[in-house]
Amino acid sequence: MEVPAKEFETGQTIPDKYVTKYSLECYDITDPDHPSELSIWQHGTREARIVVYFLSKNKTILEVIRNSPPGSKTATYQIVIHD
Repeated sequence: MEVPAKEFETGQTIPDKYVTKYSLECYDITDPDHPSELSIWQHGTREARIVVYFLSKNKTILEVIRNSPPGSKTATYQIVIHD
């Protein structure tokens, strides 16, 4: 989906500028006997491409590790496959 772009430092919306975001349906299966409710992980092209690549290789269990505290504007993610 196309969403309004935001200025990095202030978080203010940039008029007439949009970025593409992807909504991925996910479950937290840290405890396989009690998976979480369905949640939506909305991210940009970089993370979506990595997830789609792994899915194309029939890898459906991915571990997503966030490398910054909640609310950080500089969050990076490590995506690891599990067989």
